[in-house]
Amino acid sequence: GTLWAWGNNADGELGDGTTLNRSTTVQVGSDTNWASAAAGGDHTVAPKIDGTLWAWGYNGSGQLGDGTHADRITPGQVGADTNWASAAAGGDHTAALRR
Repeated sequence: GTLWAWGNNADGELGDGTTLNRSTTVQVGSDTNWASAAAGGDHTVAPKIDGTLWAWGYNGSGQLGDGTHADRITPGQVGADTNWASAAAGGDHTAALRR
């Protein structure tokens, strides 16, 4: 249930609170209830086992789903729904499946 990431992090897409590129794994926060993760061009989206949906990284096209165009370097919850089952991330968009 822990989430790990590595690679390019120019827009905070690794979710570790920095914009430093990582050549080794870094844990995304300390939560232990991640269900899965999907990486887009410069953002990441991940549902938790409680059905909440989280996104972070580049947000120039609103792909983080938080109603803004502000980038996030740590995971932020997408709305308040708790019925998300999975998510997929494209270059500049995100799609998610609800239960």
